[in-house]
Amino acid sequence: MKRLPFLLIISWCFIGCATQRGTLVAAGGSMEDESGEVHERILRNTNRAIGIITTASINELEGFTSKRDGFAKWAPNREVIDIGLREEHPEKADDPAVVALIERCDVLFFIGGDQKRIVDVFRPRQNSAENSRRNSAAYEAVLRLLDRGGTVAGTSAGAAMMGDVMFHSGQIKQSVQYWAEQNPQQRFDVRAKFASTGLFAVPADGTLKLGTGMGLVRDVIIDSHFAQRKRIGRLEIALDITGEPWGIGVNENCAVVIDRATGRVESVGSTDEVATLVRRNPAESWPLVGGSHFEIGDVPAIVPTK
Repeated sequence: MKRLPFLLIISWCFIGCATQRGTLVAAGGSMEDESGEVHERILRNTNRAIGIITTASINELEGFTSKRDGFAKWAPNREVIDIGLREEHPEKADDPAVVALIERCDVLFFIGGDQKRIVDVFRPRQNSAENSRRNSAAYEAVLRLLDRGGTVAGTSAGAAMMGDVMFHSGQIKQSVQYWAEQNPQQRFDVRAKFASTGLFAVPADGTLKLGTGMGLVRDVIIDSHFAQRKRIGRLEIALDITGEPWGIGVNENCAVVIDRATGRVESVGSTDEVATLVRRNPAESWPLVGGSHFEIGDVPAIVPTK
């Protein structure tokens, strides 16, 4: 029998080892402690400490206490850790003590607030350019947690930060009006600039701003408070500008669960509409009830699996 070339064996091993692992749970905001279904999916197949990351919030202590008490209802015997990363001390994202805290966990939960604070701490800029961001030691620890089969969850800002691209800000009315006023050449120029810089921002107050996310899931922009704040228009524009093929808008007190190894997404929640899947090209959207499932890149199966 012929032996496979050594380099071919190594390349196959590399491809297998490079497969993403772990679970993401993106909650659409206003996550109630009584929402047992969402909490159960966050905690499923985990048994180590739960790390709470309050970076997005302006009130660290209140944010940690609230989520610690919330998880106590569903995991009363689990240790809950305050990871303690704040925007005013971004250098701590490279502190070995912070990395050690993350390594003790197999669940990380990012609370709501401003998702830009999360990225500025975990993936700080090396200079003024958006595409100069580097991965901090804490960020690499988050990836290791996922690679060992752990779960990263978040609500509101903690969900919106998960993609390669995320919303930095943007009011719906102003964003839709701005994009409607751009002619085809201007839209082409906007897309080209985003492709080269990784940032979209215009001086007008309230207009959409897009930039680097945490890069935990590919090919998807995630938005939160989706139906409640009627955000489908700004998600469609974001896909048009960035070239990202898919968007998922998650409604309040609901979630989507993403298996990073397979790209499988399942919507979780008891409301009539849990989330909305939006496709860039050809443009289309699908409402998702609880239990709807699909793989990123495919049209969803709308009928719930429950």
